[in-house]
Amino acid sequence: MPKYFPGITHCIVRTPKNKEEMEATQEVIADVALCFGDDSDGLGPIRIKKMQGVISGVSAYPPKALVIENGKKAWLYILNGKVADEAKMTALIAFDKVKQKFGVKYNKKYKVVGDTVEEIGANDAISSSGMGEQPTV
Repeated sequence: MPKYFPGITHCIVRTPKNKEEMEATQEVIADVALCFGDDSDGLGPIRIKKMQGVISGVSAYPPKALVIENGKKAWLYILNGKVADEAKMTALIAFDKVKQKFGVKYNKKYKVVGDTVEEIGANDAISSSGMGEQPTV
């Protein structure tokens, strides 16, 4: 049971609509929301990105908020420290469960409850369509 988020009931995992959208978001291969009851009552998106360079794999990034102070824009993470670590680990586990059951495909939306993963439709939260080739993770 999560220490900082004991009320999480499930996760929603969304994948980009197509390769162009993935590239436009700097290789984000999934957005994960940690949900508390209803699908719309959640914390996210926790972004799952492909790692670039010598080490391959994925990494998670907590949600950010745009702050403007004295006319200067800055993006700040909403979660930090152990709370952020737990949120990222929960998101990575949910993503891994989706990957193990279905692989990684464009334009999909999944619900993860415990060890159960179900495809619940197309990704309605991100733009345009295109199912061509699938992302490589």
